[in-house]
This record gives sequence, structure tokens and C-alpha cells, in this order.
Amino acid sequence: MDPARTLHCIVRLARLLAAALALLAAAQSAQAVSCATFSSPGWSLTYDPFAAVAATTTSTVNLTCTRQTGDPKNVTLTITANSGLNPGAAGQALLAGSGALLQYGNYTDVTNTLVWNAGGNSLSITLSFGGIGSTASGSVPFYANIPAGQTTLPPSGASFYTDTISLQLLEKGTPVSATTFPVSVAINPLCTISTAPGALTFSYTSLQGTPGAAISSFAVTCTNTVPYTASLDAYSVTDAAVNLSYTVNLGQTTRPPGSAYSPGAALSATGSGLAQTISIDGAMPADQSGTCATATCTNAASANNIRTLMITY
Repeated sequence: MDPARTLHCIVRLARLLAAALALLAAAQSAQAVSCATFSSPGWSLTYDPFAAVAATTTSTVNLTCTRQTGDPKNVTLTITANSGLNPGAAGQALLAGSGALLQYGNYTDVTNTLVWNAGGNSLSITLSFGGIGSTASGSVPFYANIPAGQTTLPPSGASFYTDTISLQLLEKGTPVSATTFPVSVAINPLCTISTAPGALTFSYTSLQGTPGAAISSFAVTCTNTVPYTASLDAYSVTDAAVNLSYTVNLGQTTRPPGSAYSPGAALSATGSGLAQTISIDGAMPADQSGTCATATCTNAASANNIRTLMITY
């Protein structure tokens, strides 16, 4: 055989072998880690729409991965999230429940400024392995925030506002794994007397020929759609100090939409998430002499001049 031809074949074979090894090395280096665990427990909260500050909580994403041939000992992985089943504005998510949507967000930072599912914000974690085939585990925190003041949402009752967030795990832009985590929020019904009632003040002259009147009011703020009842401990009173009788009614002048005035009875209404004003209407019949031995008397010393207002829901 011609020596020059033999040398040419050897050189060609060497080049083919080098090319094959280069392709094999590229394939090995492009192989992503294998992760047996990629999960998050998600999070749940009880939300008070009337609280002055946002409701917040923290959760984690957990990983257990195996080093593959061609992977370095330290591998940095990226975790991205979507905006759930009801995407909102600016990457915010929306929880669905009771025919309404509750705004919330998942964040990559503890100050709740970087929305996880918007603007390219993602989580990252670096795992440190031993040899090829070794495993490494880790977890990375994320943060959730429900803005305050979402008062017009109805309560969820026995059910929750829920959502599902989808996550993707990537190594150098290559998808490694995918998973989801649940989100659930309960809104407990709540009613408060947001404005306390003022005094009911009568100005009455003994044996006057016309009825006396007095009016005051208070405000109730209840979770949206929650039914409630406002009532008094007594609607008809004879004052113990001046011996004048009078009646007190709720909602005769001012009451929430949809409620009805009923003389001498409790007032039933439905919360709207906003303050609702209810009047306290007092009436003192005419032609009462009362008990007063001086030019002017008050009932300051009366033993029964205080009424109790009750809100039931």
C-alpha cells in the first residue's frame, strides 16, 4: 500500500474521531440535570378586607436533583411562574370564588415589590453536587401579598377563593421540569359599628301640644353580602327621672338600601363592604306633664336613660 495513502486515511480517521468526540461532549454538556422533586406546598390565608394593612405570607419551592454527565458540580436553576388561572393587570393574579375575584400577587422579594410572574422576575437556586449521579436538595422562598381594602368582595363562606399557579424549572434556558401549586384564601364575615351612635336629645315642655322628636344615627360596616340585624334592648321607655315616655325606632329616616323600616322592631339589612348609616329616631308624645318641680329639668340622674345597640350577623 502507498504510505502516503495510508497516512491520509489515518489523518482522516483521526479527524472523524475528533469530530465525533466533540459532538458527544456537546451533547453531554447540553444535558440538563434530572430533578425527582420539584414542588411547592403553595399557601393559604384568611383575609380581613377591613384590615389597614395587606395580608402576607411566605412559602417555598423545593428541589431534589441528580447531577448528569457533563454537568458541573454547581448548577444554577431558574424557576418561573405564570399569573394563575385569572391573570390580572401588571402580572398580578386573581383568586376566583363566590362569583368575584380577589387580587393578590406572588413576589420574589420579601418587600413585595418584584412580582414573580411579571417583567422577567424569577427565582434562582444553585445546587452543589458531588460526583456524577450524586443528588442535591434545596429550597428557595417566595412571598405572597393580598392588598388591603378589597371590601366589596363577598365572603367565601364554607368555600375558599382559589387559584393554581404553574411553575417551570429551567437550566440555562432549557426546561427541566414543571409543576403547579395551590393558593386559597378565606374571607370571614365581619360586622363592626364603624361610627358610634350619638346621644338622642329631646327638648320638651310639660303638656306641650305637639309631639317631641329627636334623631341620631350610627354606621355599620359589614362584609359584602353578609346579612345582619341592628336592634335595641328597648323601643318604648318611660324615663325614670322626668317621667316622660318616648319611643325609639331604627331606620325610620335613614337606612341601607333594600332594608325596610318597621316601628318598634329590629332593622335587617345586607352588608356592602362600605359604611351604612342607620338613623335612631325618637318620638315623645304630646300632652305629657312629666315630673319637674323647677324651671328646667334634665334626666341626667335617670336609671334607665341608656339603651344598648346590638349588631347580629
